[in-house]
Amino acid sequence: MEYNTGISLKNSKNEDITYAEIIMTKIMACSNLKKHLAVGEEFCNLGLATINFASEYCELTTVSENKKGIFQFKKGELKTKKIELFESETTWTKIHIKPDPSLFEGLYFTSDGIHSKAEEIKTKMDKLDFSIEDITK
Repeated sequence: MEYNTGISLKNSKNEDITYAEIIMTKIMACSNLKKHLAVGEEFCNLGLATINFASEYCELTTVSENKKGIFQFKKGELKTKKIELFESETTWTKIHIKPDPSLFEGLYFTSDGIHSKAEEIKTKMDKLDFSIEDITK
């Protein structure tokens, strides 16, 4: 998933972690902390943290306020975090998720089904720019 807005890399006032980490690790945090509430609304109903916890691997890359943060998670737990200065006129967020097969046994996605759902999301959020890479071809 890619969004054309960044997630804040500032530390939370009450915790020594960034807002980006909070969104990825606290249930329903993304509903309250996102700058643009419509971005990712489809996933925030469930919670990005919930999706992260149900993933074998998840990587969040976000650019906000001339900083770039790269966070890697394994089964919802933060494994690596890198924040660096990054000159950019735009802000953006990219999330790569690999669902945990032990939690989704028997669940299979087809390319056609994924593309269909992506087109549905695009019609609801016309400013959202994302791409789908089909690694099966």
